[in-house]
Formats: sequence, structure tokens, C-alpha cells
Amino acid sequence: MKSKLLGFGSFFFPAFIVFIIITVMLMPMYVDMEGEIPVPLRPYVVGSLILLFLSVIGLWFFIIYDIVHAVRNPNLSTKTKICWICAIWFLNIFVIPIYWTKHLRQVSLR
Repeated sequence: MKSKLLGFGSFFFPAFIVFIIITVMLMPMYVDMEGEIPVPLRPYVVGSLILLFLSVIGLWFFIIYDIVHAVRNPNLSTKTKICWICAIWFLNIFVIPIYWTKHLRQVSLR
């Protein structure tokens, strides 16, 4: 059960963050010339910012979990560990699903 949740989260949080960021970036299209957010859209903006904040907290959990797993993984050489750690740290929303598919999925299937 834990591995299924980790697998779901590894794909869900990065995709959800990208969706929320795109949504927030499109909001200025609906802003009037004074730069104020229209009253009917304010709850959606606040809700999307709260969801973005919670998603980033969830993503940090997966960043830390994957880095700890990469460090403790005996099947990886030192150079490979360093590469995975740097990739997870700098390219996290793209690399976390790849790391899960290559290394954590094998653990969950056993």
C-alpha cells in the first residue's frame, strides 16, 4: 500500500504543480486594466494558491524521500548516486517520476 501511494504521488504531485502553475499564469488574462482580480475569480485564485502551496509541500516530501532512497540504494554506484541526487534536486518535477519508474517501482513489485 505504501509503495502504491509513493508511486501515485511521484506522478501526481509534479503533474499537479505544473497544472496549477499554468492556471495561475493564465489568470492575468482575466484581469482588468487596473490589475485587480475580479471578485468572482478571487476564491479560485486563493484556492489555487493554497493547492499550489500544499502541492509544493508534498513535492518536497518526494524530493527528500527519493534522495534518501538514492543514497541508501546499494545497487547504484557512487557516480550514479551523485547523478540521481543532482537530477532530483535540480529537475525534480521531471526526474522524480523517472526515478520511481526505474528504481522504486522494482521494489514495489517485489
